[in-house]
Amino acid sequence: MKKIVAFILCLITIFSCFSCAPTVSEPPEVEPPEVEQPEKPVQPEQPEHLYKYELTLSVEGENTYKRHSGVILEPQITIPENKVLLGWTVNPDEKYNFVTFPLVAKKNVTLFAVFKEEQKEGLPRIDVFVAGGAITSKEEYVRMSLSMTNVLPEHELQSRTGGIRLRGNSTLGMPKKAYRIKFDKKTAFFDEDKYKSWVLLADYLDASLMKNYSALYFARQLEGLKFTSCAYHVELYIDGAYQGVYLLCEQTQEQKEGRVEIEVDEITETMVQVPFLIELNRGAEAESEFEYDWFEYGDHTYTIKYPENPTLQQYEYIVNYFTEAKVMLEKGNLSRFEELVDLNSLIDYYLVNELFINRDAIWKSGYMYKPRYGRLTFGPVWDFDWSLNTPWTGEPTVTTSLSSTTYDYFTTHDCWLKDILDAGYEDEVAKRWRTARNCALDTVTHIKQYREKFTPSAMVNYYKWYPEYEPEGEAEYEAQFGNLYEDQYQFLINFLTLRIRYFDRKWLE
Repeated sequence: MKKIVAFILCLITIFSCFSCAPTVSEPPEVEPPEVEQPEKPVQPEQPEHLYKYELTLSVEGENTYKRHSGVILEPQITIPENKVLLGWTVNPDEKYNFVTFPLVAKKNVTLFAVFKEEQKEGLPRIDVFVAGGAITSKEEYVRMSLSMTNVLPEHELQSRTGGIRLRGNSTLGMPKKAYRIKFDKKTAFFDEDKYKSWVLLADYLDASLMKNYSALYFARQLEGLKFTSCAYHVELYIDGAYQGVYLLCEQTQEQKEGRVEIEVDEITETMVQVPFLIELNRGAEAESEFEYDWFEYGDHTYTIKYPENPTLQQYEYIVNYFTEAKVMLEKGNLSRFEELVDLNSLIDYYLVNELFINRDAIWKSGYMYKPRYGRLTFGPVWDFDWSLNTPWTGEPTVTTSLSSTTYDYFTTHDCWLKDILDAGYEDEVAKRWRTARNCALDTVTHIKQYREKFTPSAMVNYYKWYPEYEPEGEAEYEAQFGNLYEDQYQFLINFLTLRIRYFDRKWLE
C-alpha cells in the first residue's frame, strides 16, 4: 500500500443554452457600464480550486506506476470511487502536462495519475471513444461512439455511433485540435434540433475561450440573422483522456428545415435557378474539388458549398446573381439591390462583425446563401478567433490594448460591410443599433455573470494548454490579472464595454 498525491477539481456550474432577449424600439436610459480594472490578484503557488489529497488504494488501484526504459502503454488501474482520471504526468508539480501513449522512455520513469472529483454539477462532459487509431485526418472520418453526461437526464447521450475527424485550416497545426462529428443517425444536443453533423471548436488561440461564445450569444439575439449556431462549453475526453474545454457548435450546412434552410429534394442538371450557399474563403482555389465550385470577385474568393458540384449553367447563375447584387450596391442602385438582397441580414451581419472587429470577416469564414425563390441572405456569422482587432501571430493572443475600440475597421477595407455605408445606409444601421445595443449590453452582462461559473473549468484547460506560456517575441510578457486566461477574459469585457459606448456616439448622437 502506498500513500500518493493527486489533485481534485472543485465543482463547476453547468452552462445553459442561449436565449434571445426581447428588443425595444428606443435605447434605454442606462449607460454602458464603466470599464472594470480589477486589482491584480496575488498568484497562489497552487490555484485555489485545486488541492492535494492522500488516498490509500489497493495494489490494483495504485496510481503511481514505475517502469524501466522502453515503450510504455497506458497503465490500466482501478479508478477510485467518485474520481475521474484526467491523465498521467511524469512530474506531479506540472499537474496537467500530460504524457501521450504509447510513451517511449529512454530511462526509468515514474508516472503519476491525476484525478479530479467526479462531476455532479459543472460543464457537460463529452466522451468520445474511437476505433482504429488516432484522429489525424481532415478528410477521413474515424469510427467513434459518443456519450454525454453530467447533464439533465433528458439530455444524456449514450454510445451514439458515427465518425469524427479534424477540422479547420490554419488551426490544424496547433496543439489543441478542433473536430467535426458526423453521427450515423440525427442526434440532438440539449434542446437543439436533431442533425448528423456537429463541431467541437478548440479555441486554442483564445485563452479566454470566450470570443466565439460571446459573438454567437450576441448574434443569436438579432432577428436579421436567420440562423446562428448554438454554443455550449463542454469538457472533452477522447478515449478517457482529458482534452480540455471545447465549444460545441452546429455545422454550417444546408437543410430543408433548420440551420440554412435552402435544401431541396433534388437538384437536377437541367435546374438552373438553384438555391446556393457560398463561403468567403481566401483558400477557395487551393481547396477546390470540382470544376465549378469556386469563383473570384475583386480581391476575394468564394467557395460554393451548395450545390456540391454545380453544372456550368448553375455556376453561371450563382456568380451572375452575386455579381449583380454587389455591382448594384457599389453603384448605389439601391432599389434593385434590395430586390436581390435581404438588407436586414446584411446590416445585422455588419453590426456583429464590426462590434467585435472580426478581421476574418474580410477574407474568410463569412457565409451567405439564397433560397431558390428568395433573396441573397447574409450569415451565419462564424469564426471570431481573430476578433477584438488583435494581431494574427499564429499563437494564443496576449494583446490587451483598447486603443482600437473607436476604430471603424470595415470602412477601410473593400468588402460588403464597407459598401453598405458607402451606399448611404447609415440611417438604417443607426435605427438597427437602437435595438441591437440592448442585445450587446445583455451580452456583456452575461459574460460577467458567466465568469465565476466558468473559471474553474477554464483554469483546468489553461493549465493543460498554457502552463508557463511565453509568446514568441514577447518574453517580457507579464499577466496583469493573474494569468493569460484572466487577462483575455477581462480584455473581452473591457473591449466590448468601450465598443458599445463608441457605437452609441457614432450611431445615436
